[in-house]
Amino acid sequence: MYSVLRPDLVYTNVSADILEHDDDYDASEWSYSGKQVYRGAGDRSYTKWNLDVYWLYDDSLQRIGLAEHDMDDPSVFEALWFHDSPFGTLLQEEWTTGETLYSMMTPEAYQDASTTNVLLKLHGRLVTPDYVVNGIPEAWECTECGIRSFSRFECKSVKKIEVSSNPYFVDTSLVIYTPPPNSRLTLEHGVCVLHPHRHRQQEQIPQPALQQEELPETPQQELQHPQQ
Repeated sequence: MYSVLRPDLVYTNVSADILEHDDDYDASEWSYSGKQVYRGAGDRSYTKWNLDVYWLYDDSLQRIGLAEHDMDDPSVFEALWFHDSPFGTLLQEEWTTGETLYSMMTPEAYQDASTTNVLLKLHGRLVTPDYVVNGIPEAWECTECGIRSFSRFECKSVKKIEVSSNPYFVDTSLVIYTPPPNSRLTLEHGVCVLHPHRHRQQEQIPQPALQQEELPETPQQELQHPQQ
């Protein structure tokens, strides 16, 4: 999940599991992007980026995103959310989920269709989330005998496999995803290129969710944090 405030930072631990440093933390309820969430303790892993990072949880204590605040000015912040697709989570975009590559294979091809084999056999036509972050690996093919490898090898006629300008985007289960028309991800000369985030209107500074407690004998009402 690419940071918005620090474009070179990628958040990699994006499972729904509660983090250890939040396990015994008495989280308070906050509002981000109009969503009521529970905000965990500050994650000290990202202070080197000059960021205060808080993981966000739903009512079931499932992790659903994070909030990143500039340490010098906490009013500068972004809320990032987990999406249904790995590309959507990575880029903070709405990607469409489609069929799998397996459904497009013949029964014979399916017999030897481990993820590694498929990624190699269709190299140049597939892009994974890992390729977006770390670059598309080089691979070579012998045009005479058909052998392919991610390592250069000696054979009769070996050449580097070119990357298609219109690839399939797949995850590790070989599910195919389609990017939105305005995706910030493009392929240029066989290289994944990320364009800057589109301008995002600054949200209101998030505040702890408050509730009113009625005090019958007092003319004014006092705002208090919800009880955990």
